[in-house]
Amino acid sequence: MESIENDKIKEFGNPSAYRENRLYHLFAEHGQEDLYYRMVFYGLSGDELINVPLSEKYRALLSKVVKHQQKRIENISRFIGSMKVPGLWLDLGCGLGQFMNQVIKVEGNDVIGSDVSVNSLRKARSLLNHFGVRDIKLINQDPIKLPFRDNVFKYILSADVFEHVGYDKQKMIASEIHRILRKGGQAIIHTPNLSRVKLTTILKKGYYSFKGINPFIIKHSFPIGHNSLTTACKLTRICNSVGFKTRSYYQIGWTFYDRHKWISLGLDHLLSRSFILVLTKE
Repeated sequence: MESIENDKIKEFGNPSAYRENRLYHLFAEHGQEDLYYRMVFYGLSGDELINVPLSEKYRALLSKVVKHQQKRIENISRFIGSMKVPGLWLDLGCGLGQFMNQVIKVEGNDVIGSDVSVNSLRKARSLLNHFGVRDIKLINQDPIKLPFRDNVFKYILSADVFEHVGYDKQKMIASEIHRILRKGGQAIIHTPNLSRVKLTTILKKGYYSFKGINPFIIKHSFPIGHNSLTTACKLTRICNSVGFKTRSYYQIGWTFYDRHKWISLGLDHLLSRSFILVLTKE
């Protein structure tokens, strides 16, 4: 392993996080930051557009990351498409807008994007404009106190937000989602699975011990910033406590399965990279 990567392991607790961060900077250094976002966050292949001198290692990494994102978008979009009656959506923690782009592909849907990062919202507007999406409604707001009246939205999507907000805020955000959702409305929550992270972290510590690297520098197998990773059971209890009816789905081998199909094996909660909760306001 290169010495610079050894240094970065200490910073990230995860060598793959360093490599992905370096991949981004390679694009940014050559003025192709937007292309990086379109490929990695929107899951679009664009090899013919790349004007960045990438080594074979980083080209392979880019391909892997894009395929990962394509599957993520495909799986979450499946749940978006399962909402048969079109309506007004809130994309809570919309980031760069990739799921706003998926929501409005369904005829009759309208969507508002909300994010705590002004920089992300600027990039989202630019990227969505690139794909021909105009009149975009974006707001810069903390998810704990949203500037909407009660019972406004038919649907709410929150993809990869709960792992960033801190455990003390998860119930407050769930309560806000319940407040602004219409009766009979549904929310889709996607977040990484803490149980899988614990398992992979143990395995990585063993691997780095074998390679002669101090295993205690491996904090967990996700990048820094995931400070409130949770399990489907814990997040379900939180959502139920604010009044939701909740159904859990685990992801195994990049396919989501109803948790009850796997419960007898006892493996779903360990092997699943992430999970989705579908919340219904009764």
